[in-house]
Amino acid sequence: MAEEGKVIACHKMKACKKQYKKEKRLIVVDFSASSKSPDLAELEKKMPNFKFLKVDVDELPSVARKWAVDAVPTFLLLKRGILLGKVVGRGAREQSR
Repeated sequence: MAEEGKVIACHKMKACKKQYKKEKRLIVVDFSASSKSPDLAELEKKMPNFKFLKVDVDELPSVARKWAVDAVPTFLLLKRGILLGKVVGRGAREQSR
């Protein structure tokens, strides 16, 4: 797992799970393909109380399956590993602004 500013890119399922399981802050998880990934750094600056994770569905298809991600981009809102909300598809980018 690598940190890109404060947006954390998850590269292994175990490390990704560790990031969202006990976190007290709200977490935004961006599921996207590397070729179609939105820029979360700008969004992270506007929302410093959130933790941002980035998951490449081609790299971690098992994580995408676990959260029933069928389209990219998909944003999940989690708190302590519990799904609070989901925004799917092209509208996800517009709603994230």
